[in-house]
Amino acid sequence: MNHPGHDDPDQSPNRLPQGAGSPDQEPTQAYGQEWPELPPLGTPPQAEPVPTETGPDLFDGLLAPGAEPEPQAEEEPSAPRRRGAAWLVTAMVVVLVLIVAVGFWWLNSDNASLEEATADGERGPKATETGGGLDVFGFDAPVETVDQYVGHIAEGEFSAANDLVDPATGLGEDDVVAAEALAHADSRVEVIGVERVEQTAETASVLVTLSLEGEEFEHTLSLTAEGDGSEKTWTIDRPLVTAVDIDAKGLPGLSIGGQTVALPDSASRLYLYPGIYTIGAEAGEYFTVEGDPETVEVASPSGSAASVSFDAKPNSKFEDAVLSQVRDRIDRCVQVPDNMDGECPSITRDTDLKSLTVSSQASGLDSVSATSFTSSDAKITVVGNSSSSKHSQTFQVRGDIVMEEGAPKIVNVSSS
Repeated sequence: MNHPGHDDPDQSPNRLPQGAGSPDQEPTQAYGQEWPELPPLGTPPQAEPVPTETGPDLFDGLLAPGAEPEPQAEEEPSAPRRRGAAWLVTAMVVVLVLIVAVGFWWLNSDNASLEEATADGERGPKATETGGGLDVFGFDAPVETVDQYVGHIAEGEFSAANDLVDPATGLGEDDVVAAEALAHADSRVEVIGVERVEQTAETASVLVTLSLEGEEFEHTLSLTAEGDGSEKTWTIDRPLVTAVDIDAKGLPGLSIGGQTVALPDSASRLYLYPGIYTIGAEAGEYFTVEGDPETVEVASPSGSAASVSFDAKPNSKFEDAVLSQVRDRIDRCVQVPDNMDGECPSITRDTDLKSLTVSSQASGLDSVSATSFTSSDAKITVVGNSSSSKHSQTFQVRGDIVMEEGAPKIVNVSSS
């Protein structure tokens, strides 16, 4: 019996699957086969959906006038190209690993050299000290030179520091450098840091940070290179010494840490390596000094200078030494040809004289200090060749006093 809308009885929605029994029988299922899901009775059959996708358009390659083609996806590189890129990346990684390994080896070998150089208590790299600097090579040579220099100062090794740069470099003739006093300082500096400020092929500036009794200060040292290659030597231009103003006219010297430092008469400044020093007056046998030794702090050369002052007074032995020299000059003025000296009174400076006599010698000194003197009156009498008459002149001897080899000496003498 045909149902409306179905021409094929096999398509009837109520038709049982092939092999099924009557409706009263329980349907059987073949092994491994699932029963299809049947629509409810009375549901009209539905047509199978028609695929909407179509094959390639024959006109895909044709473009409308003025239209630009759509960008095409890039094709993946072929297998050989991918293998070539992989080999290139691998080679770059291997080269990078080799560079890192060589750098690590170089750093270790450099550290070993530094340890070897400092095995004997030295600072900085293994180097050879010369009279004008330190023979060290490479870009870090200026820093290493300064590091070794300030290391010697911190250890009180003034002689080794002097070998790197003359402590009197750039100072005046009347300036006194007491480098050896560093070994007797009450306290010395501690090196905090040494770093490069700037550097060229011929010059360099290095900043040092030092600490003295917990107080830090900085100072920049300049260096100059001499020679080329392995012969290049870096020399510090100016020493790390600091001025101390001194007022000790006439004193033969100062005592620093128990060591005597000789002073020229014209000295007004004393230069020391940074540190704390106890400075006293070295009176000697010709002076009496009042007051106790002074403790001074010598820090950065760019800071204000410390100062010491001593009230030194000539003693009786000093006055006796000066008076003895005055009398000797007076006696020489009555002897030919010394009578013509400008130090003698005018009455003696005559070539037509029969005799010259000291009528009255100076009995003492009217005034005397550590640096000058004026004698009491003296008198010389002369007799001319053309006349038997006598002529006399009373005068005083004046002049300056300097200390020479620890004793007073009169200079710039005049008689009037």
